[in-house]
Amino acid sequence: MLLSVPASPLHAATINIAMPSGPVSLPLLVALEQRFFQAEGLDVVRIPCNSGKACLAALRSGSADMAASAEFAVAMTAAQTPAVAILASIGESTAQIKLIASRRAGVRQGADMSGKRIATVAGTSAEYFLDRWLTYQGIDPDRVKLGFAEPGALGDLVQQGKAAAAVVWEPEASRIEDKLGEDAVRLPSAHVYTQHFCIAAQARAVERDRPRYEKVLRALLRAQRFIADSPAEAQAILAASLKITATVAQRLMTEQDYRVALHTSLPTTMLSQIRWQLGQDGKPTEPAPSMQQLIDARPLQSVAPAAVTLAR
Repeated sequence: MLLSVPASPLHAATINIAMPSGPVSLPLLVALEQRFFQAEGLDVVRIPCNSGKACLAALRSGSADMAASAEFAVAMTAAQTPAVAILASIGESTAQIKLIASRRAGVRQGADMSGKRIATVAGTSAEYFLDRWLTYQGIDPDRVKLGFAEPGALGDLVQQGKAAAAVVWEPEASRIEDKLGEDAVRLPSAHVYTQHFCIAAQARAVERDRPRYEKVLRALLRAQRFIADSPAEAQAILAASLKITATVAQRLMTEQDYRVALHTSLPTTMLSQIRWQLGQDGKPTEPAPSMQQLIDARPLQSVAPAAVTLAR
C-alpha cells in the first residue's frame, strides 16, 4: 500500500544525517526514497559512513546534524562533549552482527575459536558482540588474538589466512561469506546481544529546536508503516541501495524488527555496555552516566507516546 505524500514545501529545512550502509538503515532509506522527509518540510542530505562509530564522529564534529548508529557507539562516548542523545531506536536485531569463520583455519564449531585470531572493527558493537559470544561459548576472551581493520578489509584477512574468522555487521558479513564460498562457516550467535539501531543528535541542538527533530521522527514513523504495509517495495529499496539480490535483501529484512521506539531494553543494554567498558579499562567502580543524559525521550513522546515505554 502506497502512502500519499503532500507536495514539498517551497523552503525546506536542510538536515544532514550520517548513516551507514546496511539493512539497519532501511527506515531512513525508505523515508528518503518515498519523500517522507520532504513531506515534513525537511531536505535531508545523506552523509555515508562505514560504521556507526564514524557516523557519531561526524555528528560530534558538526558535519552532520544527526547520526544513525548502534546504541553501543553512543554508550562508549557517553563522557565526550558535545553530549549526544538518542532520540529513538529505529530497529532491533539479534542477527545483525555475525561471526564468519574459515574451515581451512580448523573451525567447525564455537569451541574451535579458542586460541584463534579473530578480526573485527575496534570500538564498535562488533567487538562487544565478540566478547559476549566468547563468554557464552565458555572461551576466555584472553584466549583469542584480536586483529582490527575497517569493515571492508575483514574478509581479505580471513581469505588470506591472517585471521580464522571475522566478526562484523550486515551486509559485510554476507559479503565475507560469499567471498569465502564453501570455506565459510557461519557460527550461531546464540542471541548473545540485541542491537538497537538508533538515531541520535547533539543534546544542545535538540534543546534548541525540538520541533525539527520531531519532524524527522514523524517521517521515520511513516517509513515504519511503509515497511510493514509494502514489504516488497521496501525490499526493492534495500536491494538497490546495497546492490544485493532481492533474496538476500529479504533475508536481511527478516532479521530486523523495524520499529521506531524507546523501550526499557535500550538503557539496560547501554548500562551493561558501559560497565563492560569500565571493566576493560580497569575502572569497575567508576559510576556510570545517567541514562537521562544519553536518551532524550521527549521528541518521540510528543509524536508517538505509545512508542515510549522507558521507566520513569
